[in-house]
Amino acid sequence: MPSMPETPEAFARAARSIALPWIDRIAREGWPPDEASNLLIAALSEVVAQQLGPVRAVERLRDAADVLEAQFLNQSARPNGR
Repeated sequence: MPSMPETPEAFARAARSIALPWIDRIAREGWPPDEASNLLIAALSEVVAQQLGPVRAVERLRDAADVLEAQFLNQSARPNGR
């Protein structure tokens, strides 16, 4: 069984390697942002539910939404959004 990435940097690289084919496909096929987002969120939800079960998946996805919101708010508070 492959091991999980052991550092935050390795984890980020692994996550990006999963995301890049989808980012490329969306750009290549010209999917509208809302439609692409809806499809990818549905796919992510399916994967998380398969791993954790539906009840734990809902909680994990809520946690992820909280993290994304905090990151966005943190970036928004910085000058120039950086």
